[in-house]
Amino acid sequence: MKIVRFLALIMVVLLLPSCDGDSPAAPAPGPTPTAANVTLTVTVLNANTTSANSTPPYPVITREACWTENWGADGAPAVDGNVGALTVTGNRPNGNDKFWFFDPVGVIPAGGQVERTRCVNYESNATVGDVGVIDSLQFNATGTDSLGNSFDYDFFVNVRKDQQENVNQMACTPDATTLCLNNNRFKVTLDYRGDLGSAPMPAPVLSSNFDSGFFFFFDDTAQDLLVQILDACNDNDHHWVFYGSLTNVEFDLTVTDTVSGQMRTYENDLGQMSPAITDTTAFATCPGPLPIPDPDD
Repeated sequence: MKIVRFLALIMVVLLLPSCDGDSPAAPAPGPTPTAANVTLTVTVLNANTTSANSTPPYPVITREACWTENWGADGAPAVDGNVGALTVTGNRPNGNDKFWFFDPVGVIPAGGQVERTRCVNYESNATVGDVGVIDSLQFNATGTDSLGNSFDYDFFVNVRKDQQENVNQMACTPDATTLCLNNNRFKVTLDYRGDLGSAPMPAPVLSSNFDSGFFFFFDDTAQDLLVQILDACNDNDHHWVFYGSLTNVEFDLTVTDTVSGQMRTYENDLGQMSPAITDTTAFATCPGPLPIPDPDD
């Protein structure tokens, strides 16, 4: 009888789970999801001012700004982002801001990107005092992620002066006696008379680059007159005209802003040594709605 009980006890011990044996491991806790990190990178492609008509006065100015959007969703770990409607504000110096509304960007997959290109444009009367220039663009969008977190995205980008060049349909065309400067915006000609009683002659262009060039009178190896036109819109809202010449011939140097139609003429009398001229108020025709030119100017 004792032997039977002993065998039964052995069987019970054998049937009990061993403390040293393998047992199913508990599942490891997963990473805790975090909110989506939605970013926007904007690159302004252009912000050009174009006139409605090809001849002055310009009654209407059309402004166009285009950009590329790159929306991306990432986190640790990443979750989806859902960007709502996009509002773009054109901040104008005169306070008369412009607003544009775009459809929702939509769902951005975790770790993915959404890219697109869009533009805005508007018209502004080109009257004195109506500034109409967008100096900056502000992008705003709201959204949520797949965890239910909400965000309000705000992005600001400056539209620099050099991105607001006036596009002219009557741009200067260079030739043997015509100097075209600043992306063919300014037309420069030089008429001279070397002897008393002789007829004025157009001076040939010797060489040129983006904002300056040389004319010569009698010898194509001589740099008789240098003229330079500088974009100083960031300094005093003018384009500057500089020129210098070591000559005593009579000449008329004519500079025309082909965008506004405004013209400046600089003269030197026969027998007088030409002074160096630095005209820092030559053209008040910086980017933006152009003032209607004075017909007597």
